Amino acid sequence: MRSRSSTAMEGPDDRQINRVTHPTKAFTKEEEENTLEKQKEGKIQTVEPGKVKRPQRTPESSRGQQNAAWVTDLSKEDFLRLLGVMEGEVQAREDIIHMLKSERTQPEALEAHYGSAAPIKPLQALQRDSLLTNNTSTLGDDVYQMPMQELDRLEDKHRETYRRMLEQLLLAEKCHRRTVNELDNEKRKHTDFMNKSDEFTNLLEQERER
Repeated sequence: MRSRSSTAMEGPDDRQINRVTHPTKAFTKEEEENTLEKQKEGKIQTVEPGKVKRPQRTPESSRGQQNAAWVTDLSKEDFLRLLGVMEGEVQAREDIIHMLKSERTQPEALEAHYGSAAPIKPLQALQRDSLLTNNTSTLGDDVYQMPMQELDRLEDKHRETYRRMLEQLLLAEKCHRRTVNELDNEKRKHTDFMNKSDEFTNLLEQERER
């Protein structure tokens, strides 16, 4: 009832005012939605009225300012110490780089071992191996003579090492016997000295009793 009466009581002026206010509200809603979307994208940052917007300091800039202030506060001794530490780190890095470079296989070694320093294709390597095997197979008994020669040489080497080890063991046994004899002599001398000292103390006691 109230709504109907109110609408009935409204005049033409009130209807015109409502017609004017409704589009302005829709326009403001669209603006708010646009600003919210832009704020989400990070394009617009709201600023309260009466306050001056200051540029925000990033952590990198603040860190750089702190480092600059710390460097300016250093003394001469601290600067020299810092330079020494940095020089040591650079020298250690150069040493590691040099060591890693030296550990790489040199092209001369590759060429001496494989015949070429550049990498060879697998088919070429197989052809090379087949040629080598064919050349060695034509020699006949050489294939069997070479291992026997190597075995003979290895046997001679083992005999030589066995003889040297026996000599070392005999020498160690002689040294052991010598040290045992010296210890026995020292022990016998010590017992003789103790017996003589006991006899001497007995004589002194007898003289004192007299």
